[in-house]
Amino acid sequence: MMFFANLAFYYIRFFCLFFLVVSINFFITTNSFAEISNESTTKIYGYIESNQYNPESSSIHIVGWAFNDKIQRNAIDFEIQIDGQPVKNKNFSTTVRNDLVQHFGTPAAQQAGFTLDAETSAPLYPGRHQLSITAKFDNSSSLPLTFLSGQPATFSIQSPSTPRRHWVLAGILTITIGFLLFNFRSNIWERIGIFVSQNQRGLAFSLLGIFVALVSLGITGSSVQLLLGKKGDASTPFLNTESAVQRLLLKPRPIRSDEWRVMAPNALAQVNHHPPFPIINQNIGLEGQNMLIIGMTGVPVWHPSSISRPATWGFFFLPLSQALSWHWFFPIFSCLLALWGLLNLFIPERSGRNLAASALFCLAPYAAGWSHWPLYTVFFPTAAVLLTIQISQLHSKWSIYWRSIVLGVLLAGFALILYPPWQITVASLYATLFLSYIIEQRLKLKFNKHTFAAFAIASLLCTFIIFLWWVDARDAIQAMRNTVYPGQRAALHGGDQSWLLLFRGNSNLDTLSHLKISKFNESEFSSYMVLIIPLLAFSIFSIYKKSARWTLWSGWLIFVTFLLVFYMLGVPVWFAKAIFWDVVPSLRLDLALGLSCTFALAFVEYQWTAPKSTSIILAGISMLLALAGLIFIPIEFYSSASSLFVGSVVICIFLMSYWLLRGHIAQAIALNIAIYILATVSFHPTSIAPKHVFIDKEVEKFIQKSENSSVRNRVLVISDTTAEPMSLFAAGVPVINGTFYYPQFTFWHNLKIAASEINTINRYQHLTFKLDGTQDNPFGYLVHSPALDAVQITLDATRFDFSTTGAEVLTAPEKHLNALKSNAQLHHLGNHQGWSWYAVKSSAITKPSDLKGLNVVR
Repeated sequence: MMFFANLAFYYIRFFCLFFLVVSINFFITTNSFAEISNESTTKIYGYIESNQYNPESSSIHIVGWAFNDKIQRNAIDFEIQIDGQPVKNKNFSTTVRNDLVQHFGTPAAQQAGFTLDAETSAPLYPGRHQLSITAKFDNSSSLPLTFLSGQPATFSIQSPSTPRRHWVLAGILTITIGFLLFNFRSNIWERIGIFVSQNQRGLAFSLLGIFVALVSLGITGSSVQLLLGKKGDASTPFLNTESAVQRLLLKPRPIRSDEWRVMAPNALAQVNHHPPFPIINQNIGLEGQNMLIIGMTGVPVWHPSSISRPATWGFFFLPLSQALSWHWFFPIFSCLLALWGLLNLFIPERSGRNLAASALFCLAPYAAGWSHWPLYTVFFPTAAVLLTIQISQLHSKWSIYWRSIVLGVLLAGFALILYPPWQITVASLYATLFLSYIIEQRLKLKFNKHTFAAFAIASLLCTFIIFLWWVDARDAIQAMRNTVYPGQRAALHGGDQSWLLLFRGNSNLDTLSHLKISKFNESEFSSYMVLIIPLLAFSIFSIYKKSARWTLWSGWLIFVTFLLVFYMLGVPVWFAKAIFWDVVPSLRLDLALGLSCTFALAFVEYQWTAPKSTSIILAGISMLLALAGLIFIPIEFYSSASSLFVGSVVICIFLMSYWLLRGHIAQAIALNIAIYILATVSFHPTSIAPKHVFIDKEVEKFIQKSENSSVRNRVLVISDTTAEPMSLFAAGVPVINGTFYYPQFTFWHNLKIAASEINTINRYQHLTFKLDGTQDNPFGYLVHSPALDAVQITLDATRFDFSTTGAEVLTAPEKHLNALKSNAQLHHLGNHQGWSWYAVKSSAITKPSDLKGLNVVR
């Protein structure tokens, strides 16, 4: 009986298992489609069969099918997201699926298959990504699609193989290291140092001679070719071919858009304005723009404050080609000479190393990534500190007084940089070092009535220049302060970035020219190779041993410690406000950190050499920090770091740190300079600037007030970017849109901007227009801000009243020809190089004078 009972038990288990398997199989075969049931008779099916990422086009090719069985319809559209971000649906097409006809028993399912491409706005980084795709049908029903398994759709991107450029870089670095090791015991570095020390004045004049030669040839590293075009190729559609740039080497860099799409066209617009160099340039917007508020190198303005903007001097007395060259190269040579001079004042016995350290700073990727504006920022306080110390040491009253006048000009120039994150941090560093130097040299400094008079003259002159500037720039500055961006930023107090980003400069050998897949751009990711461990060791040892320059090292250590604390941990908001660091984002501390490390390289004494074991340990720690910064940095920041590249960089970091600690400072600086040159040499385009920038003759016919008239109509440009309107502006053509440092009250008032959209337009902005015939706004337009510094107006081409913009002429790509011809406000004038031109029928608009006191965008 027990046998039969067991047999019955096993039979029951078998049949239960069999029933379970059959049930599952039946469920799978009858429900192998994603299904949503809104009601019992409504069935929607579909799934994704395959997807494949194409890195060349930054798109995902998706294959699948979707069918609504109740209404006998296929999907007509798809909503796609990748990692939660919407992406464009392109190249959607249906495919024949006879298998679905057989399954559903209806010919309506024959076109239920589909293929489409999901195009991302930027390349995706390696790793696994989430794909969300929803099929939409014509009865407002929809279905999120999954894989056959029912799992959410995902796809993976494999890390690329080691790029060829990494092998090339590794080879060059190997040769460089081999050369340095071969000459390790040679006295070549000592001889170079002696030569530099004995020929300081000759070398300084040689550097000035190189600057003069480059300027006389009109050579520039600007990317303005992207605005003006290249000789030999089709130029921009609006400018004469003589306005094009003659390219010599390498391609221009689109990432430098603040330089070629903002600074350069504003400078050119000042030259081509009638009369030239106005305070208010009337050719941009209905109200014009105050050109005194443009910071960094600035633009030429016929104003007393221009004496403190030496980068613009070339526009006043040189031909345009040479003026553009002066504008580009002045920051490099001025900073190099000023920094070398100051280091020679601090450490006069090491002029050769001082020159090398100064060159290292000027060659850094951070300077290249930001169009040398960091160098221009550093030039003013460097030269000012140099002159201040000289004034306190000299006896000749005439030498004192002429330096006091230059000092006043330099102090005003530093104030007119108008970029607080760099100004505050660099000024803090110099204040700390200057105070340390005063303490160290207190017995050698000579203060008398001429000294105090000189400082008084410098202060008064600086105040006078800033006062004159403020009188004419006050209203524009107030308008900028009232903006959402950049005027009303939240108070910052640091501690908001990963410490790994502090070492991102170690990747610049690759990222400056090849950062393709990242949440950062090349400029934002540029920095310095920070050898912080050996330099901290030097500072602590020098202070402990009370070396010759222990006070300078004390000031350096205090500043660097505070900077690192601010970066990694943050400080109380009240304290940040008290020292004005509340305007400093953590990612803008690189300039002060790089400059402080430059000073430290100059401060290092030959006398102290760490024991070999200690040097290996400290160099190893420095290498491990660099290694962590390269392999643990988020992949969405930097994704192409091959093992070969990481190994090459960390070996260089180890060697530079070890050499520094062992007293081989020249070799360490030489290797660092070689790395910086490798990083930046391919980033700088080299070209000859144009002699003139003027409008094409055919375009001139469209914008003239009347035949043979030199007066031009104001143009509105339909384009996704501001490059086209800014090229017109650069040539002296009045435009409606472009780049504005503060909102145009008149323009937004005429468009009857809604109160709810004030914050959208109240910002520094790249103002663009695009056409779309589906706008619901009663005025035929919609406004949005696609980026922090951008405002885009989307217009209904057929019914928007273009006269409300104040435009007298409109130009747009020819693809919009039919839509714009149907607008009763426009009269087609003709076409030229892919662009169509229209006259705008005039209507009464509000003039700026009618808006006095209007706070539309406050």
